[in-house]
Amino acid sequence: MHYPLSAEPKPAERRHSLCLPARITVLLLAGLMTLAVLFGCGNGDKYAVVLWAPDDQTVEDGSLLPVIEESRIDKTVTLELPSGEPQTTPNWRVKTFGSRRNAQEFKQSYAEYAGTYAAAKRDGLPVRKEADRLSKRTYKLRLREEIKILERTEEVSNEGGMEDYWYRVLTREGVSGWCFGQYLDIYQSGEQVVDADTGKGTENTDLQRFLENKWRPSYYRNMARNNTVVTDLFRPEYGLFPEPEENWLVLNLQSRNITFDYTRIAPSRRNQYVFEGTSLILTIVSEKEISIQYQWQGSEVSGNFILFEEDIEEILEQEIERREEVLQTLYDRGPKLKSSTYGTIEVNENGTFRWEGYDRLVPEILPRDITNTGRLDFGFFPGEDLRAEYDGAIVFRFYTGSGDRPAAFLYRYEEKGLLLEFVPQNLIEDHIIKRRDLSSTKLFFSLRN
Repeated sequence: MHYPLSAEPKPAERRHSLCLPARITVLLLAGLMTLAVLFGCGNGDKYAVVLWAPDDQTVEDGSLLPVIEESRIDKTVTLELPSGEPQTTPNWRVKTFGSRRNAQEFKQSYAEYAGTYAAAKRDGLPVRKEADRLSKRTYKLRLREEIKILERTEEVSNEGGMEDYWYRVLTREGVSGWCFGQYLDIYQSGEQVVDADTGKGTENTDLQRFLENKWRPSYYRNMARNNTVVTDLFRPEYGLFPEPEENWLVLNLQSRNITFDYTRIAPSRRNQYVFEGTSLILTIVSEKEISIQYQWQGSEVSGNFILFEEDIEEILEQEIERREEVLQTLYDRGPKLKSSTYGTIEVNENGTFRWEGYDRLVPEILPRDITNTGRLDFGFFPGEDLRAEYDGAIVFRFYTGSGDRPAAFLYRYEEKGLLLEFVPQNLIEDHIIKRRDLSSTKLFFSLRN
């Protein structure tokens, strides 16, 4: 029904028109509340007890602090320090409570173990879900890996003729579980640990080992082990390089080059050292692994490094040869790939391509602002679960006026041609295609010489 512009709505109609803004307001509030839950929100009366203090030593183990904010997505907690300053830390480092009273009670019970740590006496020592040697294993410790003691069982257990307590522990990966005490060297924060097997302290040995070696980003190990070498990231010049005679360390990565010129190395906690005169803090994780924290461009940055004993140059050469072989195979089977639906791709021996007739892929798969030429990139890899089903991955990098635009595909050779399956960018992580998009477009091309 239509009313003149000057007409007054009836009472029932007036109520309806007034309710609409109210409904919109309720919906907006509900949406804001949902976002607050997802991205973090204020925690007025929440408190936290620090289980394992951050490496920068702004607070101590066992400290009770107000919670300013929690983020479920980032898995972090922002605490109010005694100075009034906020500090954000991974949520595994703390235990949160809904009231100060509950937090205070836990703090008192935790005080006995607040400064207690342990190091694994054997490689592969299991962390178990329950205090039972038949319980499910949740984590495997490396030799001399440092862990935090949270509590212990009230009574000694007999496990295979050995008697000791079970200890609930926390790892630097945030995993909590139980370890049998027979295989742990237990110590207090700041103490030098004596290896029960050798009778020698480990502090000076660990530091000396660090200073005498070159350390590579920890991802080198997985790249080499899984044959997923990214040549731009896997370089002989990348790593952390101590120069003890010069009193400096050089950190060289793809995105930064920093020289830490220190005055002295001061021991901090167990297995931790401060390089005075710089922002660098070193933590010895194990004989072959370290972690560092430092300030860069106004932010705190951390990184893990390993002793990598394989020949980096040789591994790089093998990866380059692999890519050349993949290109040569594609060229030999083609070099023209023809589809009645998706056009024709011509592959050149130098790794460039020309793709004509791809209009049906625009804009869902290919963007509008590309040319029909580009280069092939074989530096992406199917994830472990996809390797049996696909021969590899190809990224078509289309030239534009300001660079290139990538389009990634899994590929598989079939009896009569080549199957390409499009992969959205959100399914690619660190150059690894984690999974398929089950609704993704599949393109079949016949191969023609």
